[in-house]
Amino acid sequence: VGRAGSGSNSELLALKIPMILIPLGLDCSRGDQIENATVFERNGWAVMLDQKELTSEKLCGEILKLLNDKKALHTMRENQSKSRLNNAAAILADRIKESLKNRFLKRGL
Repeated sequence: VGRAGSGSNSELLALKIPMILIPLGLDCSRGDQIENATVFERNGWAVMLDQKELTSEKLCGEILKLLNDKKALHTMRENQSKSRLNNAAAILADRIKESLKNRFLKRGL
């Protein structure tokens, strides 16, 4: 259970940890957390809850619902496994290597 910052979301996604995200509202953020949480929920990587409608009872209910639904937990982890974001570091490293290789080839090095 947490906010929906891109750093922690990406780390939890890479670790395949089911998430309940409560993004900061527009009244106290740029809206990026809402966008992050929406993408994560749409892809089946997390459950998103609206802070304005949240009560302690609703939060506890959502936590228990997810913990008691082994199929939902399994499906969320499977969806997380399929994410292209899981190997983002390797993709970035490959692109940097390719760019450097092309740069050196153009210079004849």
